[in-house]
Amino acid sequence: MHLLKSEVKSTSCSSSYEKMEGFFEPPKKQLVRRILQRPRLSLRKILSNMEAFKVSLAWRNLQFDLKRLEDLHLELRQIISQMKSYSIDKNKNTRILADFKKNEQYQRCTELRGQLLEIKDKMRIYKDQYKRKQEELLLLMEQLPNLIHPSVKETVNQIMFTFGEKPTFDYEPRDHTNLCSLLNLVDFQQASKVSGNGFYYLKNEAALLEVALISYAFNFAVSRGFTPLMTPDIIRSEFVTACGFQPKASNTQIYKLSLKSEDLCLAGTAEVPLAGLLHYQELSRKSFPIKLVGFGRAYRAEAGAGASSRGLFRVHQFSKVELFCVTEDDLEKSDALLHEICLFQRDFLTSLGLHAQALDMAARDLGHPAYRKIDIEAWLPGSNRFGEVSSASNCTDYQSRRLNICYRDENQRKRFVHTLNGTACAIPRVLIAILETLQQKDGSVVVPPVLRPFMMNKDVLHPRKRGKL
Repeated sequence: MHLLKSEVKSTSCSSSYEKMEGFFEPPKKQLVRRILQRPRLSLRKILSNMEAFKVSLAWRNLQFDLKRLEDLHLELRQIISQMKSYSIDKNKNTRILADFKKNEQYQRCTELRGQLLEIKDKMRIYKDQYKRKQEELLLLMEQLPNLIHPSVKETVNQIMFTFGEKPTFDYEPRDHTNLCSLLNLVDFQQASKVSGNGFYYLKNEAALLEVALISYAFNFAVSRGFTPLMTPDIIRSEFVTACGFQPKASNTQIYKLSLKSEDLCLAGTAEVPLAGLLHYQELSRKSFPIKLVGFGRAYRAEAGAGASSRGLFRVHQFSKVELFCVTEDDLEKSDALLHEICLFQRDFLTSLGLHAQALDMAARDLGHPAYRKIDIEAWLPGSNRFGEVSSASNCTDYQSRRLNICYRDENQRKRFVHTLNGTACAIPRVLIAILETLQQKDGSVVVPPVLRPFMMNKDVLHPRKRGKL
């Protein structure tokens, strides 16, 4: 999982070229209580890695006009050159005008004033053109996805490793929906009346299991150097966008709140508020790596179909413990940190007695921010398949440039950090894996030993008669 730093050409964000042309600022608009500063997108980085971006777009099956981006870059350079030329003429004529006034050559003053007005009018036209093209260029740059790690394939998810003992049964194992009914753990019917399809009540030992998994995941993360946080579930849309999600897209999975005075969303993952915690900060290089673990509710409007979406597997609201890490602008270091997150996930799921596999996801399955994504799929005996329970992504500087999270390197040059995220525990899916893996012939389920201290030392969940609850 390691790579050479030379795979992608990176640039300092303090070069004179970038100060003039590499960072583009949109025109000021009246937005609803906008918090974020302008994105610090580097045109130089894009132009110097143009072939790599072409591959990224093609492999992700995204439509993007790179030629228009290059044309805008040249047009802006021409406008800047012409404006500099007019500025030189204006300054020269201003000095001459001062001499004419001094020598009382009023007729020539009148002629020169007319020329100066013409120059100023032309400069105003070019300035307006510059703003329009600058805005178009910024919008194009914002739509570009990240580059792709050299080990990632275009369409094939590669199995990296498997772990945990695969369970065997001398009977036909039940799936989690059957077990939940037998153990009286979940109520979908009443939840659908209260909230709609895709919602649920966790009941009895299932409620205790959720609290146990959250507590255990936090303890597990803190023991490995992560700082614990409880995150807000309502966030500004601009932070969602800056993290690479699309709250305004027609097919968005994000719930938006209908408020006139605020542009707010329900968080789809604690990754967004964790990243937002560090926005517009210059971090100390000595503090790296920064490792945060946060809890939040995840709200997703995605709709599922088929057996793989039954029961708790694909729902609109669930609890999740999320990992978020920050390190230097160094591909080797961020790749090593991604490896550390994957080892965390492996050890966490192994400690619960689960069998799983890690997949290096294909480019077609990468979101815009991801340079590389590793999915963990747990074996679900009752469904006779693997199902995704967690993922980990290296977003390099995609999010930090949009959130203005930077630091100074050994030469005191500003650089943008690399951000990474990973699932510590997505409660419903881990709950599914536990129920199906640790079930017994009579329908009871063994509680993983590591969770028992958080469940009043309960060791087995037994079938129970259905009562009012």
